[in-house]
Amino acid sequence: MIDRYIIFTGLFKDKMKFSYSLIDLLSIANEFNIKKIFFITWPSEIAKMKDDRLLQLKRHKLIRFITIKRLRNNGFGNFLAQMAHYNKALEEVKSIMNHDNDNYILKSRTDVSIQINFLKQIFLYDYKLEPNKFLSHKIWIPWAHKTKPFYFEDATFYSHFDSMEKLYSIKNFNIKQIGQGITHIRRFINPFLGNNKYSEFCNIIRTNKNNINIQSVSGNYDKLISSPIGEVLLKNYYDILNKYFYVYTETPESINFRIWNKQQCLGMNLHIMYNNEIK
Repeated sequence: MIDRYIIFTGLFKDKMKFSYSLIDLLSIANEFNIKKIFFITWPSEIAKMKDDRLLQLKRHKLIRFITIKRLRNNGFGNFLAQMAHYNKALEEVKSIMNHDNDNYILKSRTDVSIQINFLKQIFLYDYKLEPNKFLSHKIWIPWAHKTKPFYFEDATFYSHFDSMEKLYSIKNFNIKQIGQGITHIRRFINPFLGNNKYSEFCNIIRTNKNNINIQSVSGNYDKLISSPIGEVLLKNYYDILNKYFYVYTETPESINFRIWNKQQCLGMNLHIMYNNEIK
């Protein structure tokens, strides 16, 4: 049996989106066996909730708002705060889930809205993998950067608990060289560190020891692939991407978040992939 849990983490950013997301999730809770919906945040964020609809939703038996003490240091790009919220959410799920069932988690934010029919597709996808050293199940992500390994959307993603648990990471990286996306990369590279199969690939990203330019968000694929190290970088990246991740955004309306979640960005030279199963 599949049990599903929803975790919203971070700040209270958009009361309308958050309200509608909760209403949509409650509308399919029985159909998709959603056991609990958590919102993990700081105490000050809960105090901002003045909307009657949200206050009413907060009292629903499937919804639980949990606060944690603010950190003294949120870390570069707020990654320590992100991980603190995420880790607390996983702890809450683990404390109540039935370990005999398959437990899946959708991670999201209060300013992300996922179209309900698209969300059903995400829930119904088969994430199971053959036994391996990295992940038990594939992970759904809305998009992936084509030339910058592990620069994935991390506002919302979905998978089995066992795979989701491996996305907690506070490891150090060469931040200056990696640049934008470091909080994403730190999370999604974590399951593949410390294994010989991808050791050279991971070291290039972590240390930039071969001076490969992976800092630009609009990376140059042709220039990258023309260098021997760049070829190693992309070959391994796509091997991981296609084996362990389900990249899928159906239409520009599937997810209402930042503009690069929408497929019209294809004309903006951002080198973003929205579907890795197109043959």
